[in-house]
Amino acid sequence: MVDLARRGQGRRAAGLLAGLFVPVIGVLAGIGLVLYFAGAVVTVLRARSYATVVFPLLYLGPVVAALMLGHLA
Repeated sequence: MVDLARRGQGRRAAGLLAGLFVPVIGVLAGIGLVLYFAGAVVTVLRARSYATVVFPLLYLGPVVAALMLGHLA
């Protein structure tokens, strides 16, 4: 299951790079990454591992910022 999630994350990251040329693909990949990292935050909180919740949030921040900047442009 973890390997499947890692492959999916790599595909979403590749989608962000492809989105430089086809904007719709980049937006969809960004949404996929936001959902992935939001799920990671929820999982960490449900596991009551509050000390490590900052790590998925650090990965989530730049993706949200990129989506917002792309939307404003």
